[in-house]
Amino acid sequence: MNIAEEEKVCGCGTPLSRIGEEVSEKLDIIPAKVQVFRTIRPKYACKGCEGGGKRRRSG
Repeated sequence: MNIAEEEKVCGCGTPLSRIGEEVSEKLDIIPAKVQVFRTIRPKYACKGCEGGGKRRRSG
């Protein structure tokens, strides 16, 4: 940001010299976005053999 050349003159007619600068900062905090993705996978088991995969023998 600067001023126009015609404004860089003192009231006495002397050109103004840059003697420094003024700095301002703005801190902008953006909150983190947290999402939970839930995947549900059904599980199956056999009640007859308690899930071991072995068949009961009858008799």
